[in-house]
Amino acid sequence: MVQLYIRLLDRALSLVSRALTEVERTGGRWYEAELYRCRGTLALARQDAVAAEVPFERALAIACSQSAKAIELRVASAFAQLRLRQARYAEGCQVLEATCAWFADSAATPDLLDARSVLAACRTPSHNGSLTAARLPSAHGTR
Repeated sequence: MVQLYIRLLDRALSLVSRALTEVERTGGRWYEAELYRCRGTLALARQDAVAAEVPFERALAIACSQSAKAIELRVASAFAQLRLRQARYAEGCQVLEATCAWFADSAATPDLLDARSVLAACRTPSHNGSLTAARLPSAHGTR
């Protein structure tokens, strides 16, 4: 079962890499930030936090440069989850606070609810330094 999961992750990473190659070839950058977010999320699924950092940083920079707030929110939330797993709580908050603040307090999209849940976890880490799965949204960014 684990081998199948690893093969599926490898296949997904391959597809994301091919899509990013097409972005470079065509110059169509509409989904570039989301593709880098996917690359980072897949690296996290492989338990490779080091490989997740660069794609998240790149995705965040692209989303910010495009003023793509919805994608920026998803990326910031995923990046903050990485920081939580690394017990770097203050950095997790810093990544996510400004993006969440941009949205109205009354907004309640699934991505914003997930981001607020991650932000709450950043602000109140458990006593033993780890986070329970119940306190974090799903890894794929949707409910």
